[in-house]
Amino acid sequence: MKYDVLVIGGYFLDFIFAELEDSPGLGREVFSKQFFMLPGGSYNTVATLHRLGVKAAWAVKFGNDEFSQYVIKAAENDGLDASCFSYEKRPIRNITVSASLQGCLLYTSDAADEEDSV
Repeated sequence: MKYDVLVIGGYFLDFIFAELEDSPGLGREVFSKQFFMLPGGSYNTVATLHRLGVKAAWAVKFGNDEFSQYVIKAAENDGLDASCFSYEKRPIRNITVSASLQGCLLYTSDAADEEDSV
């Protein structure tokens, strides 16, 4: 298949905690009123191109873990082309966590090794 764009880059699974009751602290539970788990990273670029009608391929590496499987399923549901996906028989867990509270945004990221991008 011929593509207009080749997107090269890893996936992330974004954990988003919205409307926290208070700032997180060591040894203290803080609850959020909303939680979202969404594909992120390069997924956002290729999914947007696809929605705009651009023939986009995504060169990405997935593992055999639950986070990879979640993003693969989302890609299938969004109609993304999986022909450039590669699969490893080991976990590749790329996550980001963000939390919003009273006008502030907290963000952290934990990615696998750079070699896991593609």
